[in-house]
Amino acid sequence: MRMLSLLVTLLIVAYMVYAQLGGGKAPAAQAPYQRAEARAAAVDGQVQDQFAQQAEALSHMENGEAAAH
Repeated sequence: MRMLSLLVTLLIVAYMVYAQLGGGKAPAAQAPYQRAEARAAAVDGQVQDQFAQQAEALSHMENGEAAAH
């Protein structure tokens, strides 16, 4: 009976270690930074356009011209 109890305990501990080390997780759950990188890549064009517009407006302001919106 003690051996059976020990075996069950060892199996539970082994499963917990396996789960903690990332075994059996979905790819999306393994690397949240990868999802963040994908989202950043998706909006990169919009960010670049907004930056260009702001740089152009700043340039107009520095030259004393009215900023075109």
